[in-house]
Amino acid sequence: MDKPATGSKLATLPGIDEYLKGGASPLSSQPITVAETPDVIEPVTKAITQPEPPKIAPQPIDTPVVADISSKKTLNDNDCLGVGQGKGNLSFYDVVVMAMCNDPKAKATWLNLQQYQIAKDSSYAGYMPTVDLNTNFGHRELTQTVDKKDYKTKTESWSNTLELSWLLFDFGQREASVDKAKSELIAVEFLSLSDLQEVVLDAAQRYFAVIASEAYLEAARDIEVIAYKSLQVTQGKREAGVGELADELQAKNAALSATNYRIKAEGEVRNSMGALASILGKDITKDISFQKGLSVPSQNALNNINQLIEKALNQHPQLLAAKEQITVSEKALSVAKRGFLPSVYFTSRWGNDRPKYGPGYDSDELYMGINVKVPLFSGFSQYNAVRSAQNRLEQTQNQFVQTKQSIALQVWQTYQRLSTAESNLKNMHDLVASSSRAYEIARGRYQSGVGSILELLNTQNDLSEAQINNVNTMVDWHLARLSLASSLGQLNVSTIKSSALN
Repeated sequence: MDKPATGSKLATLPGIDEYLKGGASPLSSQPITVAETPDVIEPVTKAITQPEPPKIAPQPIDTPVVADISSKKTLNDNDCLGVGQGKGNLSFYDVVVMAMCNDPKAKATWLNLQQYQIAKDSSYAGYMPTVDLNTNFGHRELTQTVDKKDYKTKTESWSNTLELSWLLFDFGQREASVDKAKSELIAVEFLSLSDLQEVVLDAAQRYFAVIASEAYLEAARDIEVIAYKSLQVTQGKREAGVGELADELQAKNAALSATNYRIKAEGEVRNSMGALASILGKDITKDISFQKGLSVPSQNALNNINQLIEKALNQHPQLLAAKEQITVSEKALSVAKRGFLPSVYFTSRWGNDRPKYGPGYDSDELYMGINVKVPLFSGFSQYNAVRSAQNRLEQTQNQFVQTKQSIALQVWQTYQRLSTAESNLKNMHDLVASSSRAYEIARGRYQSGVGSILELLNTQNDLSEAQINNVNTMVDWHLARLSLASSLGQLNVSTIKSSALN
């Protein structure tokens, strides 16, 4: 069985919205039940018909959406309170939001972003004075020997000193450091959008892995029904005295193989449900039920690929982050260059010294002054800091070019994948209908004594293969659509909420 491949808000893209909002109707929404392997062959009455693709009117583009938690800079318990709780059937949106609230990868993204927010706040400390209080207690015993006589002196004293230092002027080094911290935070915000998009995509892929495995199971059950129908025909002919035992055994082998395939499909459903439950914070041993199954997508015209690539290059969070990293490197270079310049400080000190006993005098001190610090030589460390910053700037500029090329390639590849899958949808539907008709004819021919068992089994295998390929094509279409949204930087909670799959 083929398996499906398991932030600030960006502007809405025409094109991906049509795919995410395109109408759909479920092929199957029945709960999964594990059928027992039949010990006795009984007549099977399940109809083998392929539904016609529905005619679906396009939905309006301005569908209202809820607040997008993927664009939040922090996530608290209130944002996730009660998400997906007490619901018998989960929607696609429920699955994604539960993943955002429970997946450790999402929490790590928010914690990392919070760290850069703290670093930006810390960068303003350079504009504030520093104040230190030093308190000392001293005990001293002095023994002096004069003319073989010892003279002992004990002294104890308290001293307190309050020191203040305030940087007044440093030729813009503080300002450059603050700007660098701001740019770093902006860059990480864009990267967080991209990371959270990966969380959404992972949840969506696991969701579709479950939906697809359920569709494979439905197909496996149909294949099993067809195989046992063929077996019934061979048994009926042999009981009538016009059939061969060899034909019946071949049909029985095919039926047992179909049962084996169905049992494996049931295992795949349980495995995929466990993988999804692991990121939703749900009991991995219990099944998850959904509001919709695998659906037949609406036929929308694909947007011009050049327009999609251009929009992705203008607003993809990874590209915006790479662009902001260039600004960070420029600020870092500015900070390094200003390290050669002097700094001017205002300093003040107040202190007192009080002897407890012994010789000494009470003293009080108040000092204020200006301190100019001129860096003359530091072992070439400042010079190397400038070289390192310059090299880092060139690296980020090169990374921007690489990211730009990578995003353009991703959009192109996912677009072609979606285009191919969309072109195949009707072809696969027609193939299932044709294979089903061919099987019915072959079964009738064999039952009337005109056809052979080989012809019957061949058409049966063709129908089974067509049904599986039909499921594969629909799964690939849905995953390609999500991948295209991801490559465009538009896969987030809002787009999932407005999707017809929800």
